[in-house]
Amino acid sequence: QAEDVYVLNGALWLCKRDRAAGEPSLSALRALSEQACDITLTGVQRALGPPVPFEVTQEGCGSWMPPEFRMCANHLKGSERHNLLLDGGIFYSQEYDEDQQVVSSEHGRCKQGAFFHMQEWKKRWGESGPSIDPAAAFDNFKLSQDGIHRLPEIR
Repeated sequence: QAEDVYVLNGALWLCKRDRAAGEPSLSALRALSEQACDITLTGVQRALGPPVPFEVTQEGCGSWMPPEFRMCANHLKGSERHNLLLDGGIFYSQEYDEDQQVVSSEHGRCKQGAFFHMQEWKKRWGESGPSIDPAAAFDNFKLSQDGIHRLPEIR
C-alpha cells in the first residue's frame, strides 16, 4: 500500500494512504511529535538472527546513475525489513521486526520513524517538472512520490 511521509516539528511519520479516510490528522501527529530527541526511548526494532554477509555489485540496480556509484544488493530487492551494516569492509544484512512500542497514530495507519530514504521517489521527480514547493517549511512538510509539499498551518 502506498505511503506518504509527513515531517512535523522535525518528527518523521510514515502514513498509509487511505482514500476513504483522507489525509491523517496533522494535529494528532503534531501532538505526538516531540521537539527534542529523547535518548531514554527504547529501540523500535529487534533483530531476527545474526548479520549475514553479502556481496555488493554494480549490476542490477540504479541504471539511471553511472556504474561507479552503484551499490546493488540484488538478493535484498523488494525486502523491507533488513538493516545494512558495513564492518571491516564487508557488507552485512540483518533482518528485523518492528518493536510493539513504536509510536503510532491514526489507529496504526501512521508510524513514527527515524528517517526515510527517498531515492526511488527522487529519481521520478525530474520527469514531471517542478516537484519541490519552495513554500514548504524545513521542519513541516509532506513528502510523496510526486514531490515535497507545503502543509497547511496547524493550530
